[in-house]
Amino acid sequence: MKEACFTLYGEIKTKARPRARIYNEKYAVIYTPKNTVNYENLIKLEYLNQTGKLYFGDKPLEVTIEANFKLPKSDMNIRKYYSNEKVLCVNHKDLDNIAKTILDALNKVAYDDDKQVCKLTVSKFYIFEGCEYVKVKIKELFGTVRDIRNNKHQLKLNVNKFSNSF
Repeated sequence: MKEACFTLYGEIKTKARPRARIYNEKYAVIYTPKNTVNYENLIKLEYLNQTGKLYFGDKPLEVTIEANFKLPKSDMNIRKYYSNEKVLCVNHKDLDNIAKTILDALNKVAYDDDKQVCKLTVSKFYIFEGCEYVKVKIKELFGTVRDIRNNKHQLKLNVNKFSNSF
């Protein structure tokens, strides 16, 4: 089973809403804002650089996303009371928007379409030191109807091969 991991350092951004521009008072053109396009391109570039251009095709996938935000300076004093390196983050950006940005950016780069993601785990934490980053892990899954059908066919071939040897 294939597996890919990569880390994206720097400010964590979410997908901005599509914008519309009206032309000739009749026509509207829908477009993605430039900062979203730039961030998605950065995600693509980091994925390709860190994973060796691993492509999952149309296989079912499990994706784990961990967003790590810098702890606000006003809360740094909790460090002396908490021994872990990470604290659960209830502020900042929405989990679903973080995931949407990453999954959309990896369409046609890591996999055919993000609808292949059958299992998604997204979490966010505060970190005490360093800059913000997102860790992404993509893992190929087994268990679709096609997988079972192909495996069943393979099992039949193995049984026939075994019975013909006697």
